Amino acid sequence: MVGPNIAFWIIALVMAYAGVRLVTTRNVVHAALYLMIVLAGTAAIFLLLGAEFLGWTQVLVYIGAIVVLFLFGVMLTRATYGESKGLDNDQRVLAATVAVIVFLVFAGAMWKAFGASTEIVLEKSTTVSELGRDLMTNWVLPFEAVSLVLLASLIGAITLARRDDPEHVRDRGVER
Repeated sequence: MVGPNIAFWIIALVMAYAGVRLVTTRNVVHAALYLMIVLAGTAAIFLLLGAEFLGWTQVLVYIGAIVVLFLFGVMLTRATYGESKGLDNDQRVLAATVAVIVFLVFAGAMWKAFGASTEIVLEKSTTVSELGRDLMTNWVLPFEAVSLVLLASLIGAITLARRDDPEHVRDRGVER
């Protein structure tokens, strides 16, 4: 049991460093990369705990989707790459104080709920094949409904981005 504990602490330290760098960097691209490191660490911890479905879902949905989300954000806002100096303000002390208070509240809640117990008790073991069978039989209609909503939002984002594009307007013969 020593190997998983050492792996957990290495992953946790890397995630903590990446989390601090995520909120302190001034480069938008670097912030997205640090966020991907934090999300990958979360997936690795899920895999260490034996929750393979959650781990791989974390990789596919969050790490895969964060790149698409970042690209859409840059495309729609026409954000600049590199250092963004205009986004800083003087509320760092207040933000750090709120972060410490939230951490203490969560730590207290976890300690009250679990105490010093290190044993994890799983009520029912569910494999990925059982989850997939359940998803594609009992939950196929909501699954498809969510996919249609995501498709509609993707088409809407592309339409909004294309409508404001000056080259698109020029191609149609309309002058601004």
